[in-house]
Amino acid sequence: MFAGKSSYLIDTWEQMPRFRKETTLVFKHYRDTRYTEYAIASHDGRQLLAIPVQTWEEIRDLIYAKDPKIVMIDEVQFFEDGDGLVNFIQEITSEWNIQFILAGLDMDCTGHPFGIVPDLLSIADSVVKLTNVCDVCKEPGTRTVSINGNTGVGGAESYSGRCVAHVKS
Repeated sequence: MFAGKSSYLIDTWEQMPRFRKETTLVFKHYRDTRYTEYAIASHDGRQLLAIPVQTWEEIRDLIYAKDPKIVMIDEVQFFEDGDGLVNFIQEITSEWNIQFILAGLDMDCTGHPFGIVPDLLSIADSVVKLTNVCDVCKEPGTRTVSINGNTGVGGAESYSGRCVAHVKS
């Protein structure tokens, strides 16, 4: 949380040449409705239109229908049908030469690996690990803690960025 994952996707999109944008599909998990239902949104208010989906099969079907060259997915940690998505990405990247750009949390608010993200990291060609700012000491942080008991989708009202030293603060 608060590391700039959604901003990274939006920046990547904005830097693409027009012809690449025309062959790109952008998805978000349907549970992420914090700012808007039909866009990836950053905490600073920037948005990128996205298709809300619940399952990896919806992503698969749209890829088969639209034949994109790039697929962007935000909040990938919320896909619970992980083996299917991981296997699909492995197969389709080699068969169709599709580039996937994924954003998600690698750990949940209890410090455990989050959903399918560890499996996706293991098959990634490259990984960009972003950091937040610790709300206690203002140093770079890699953890998120729940401040109200929430374990689902939420923003600053539910979560706080922390460094390792202040996870328990």
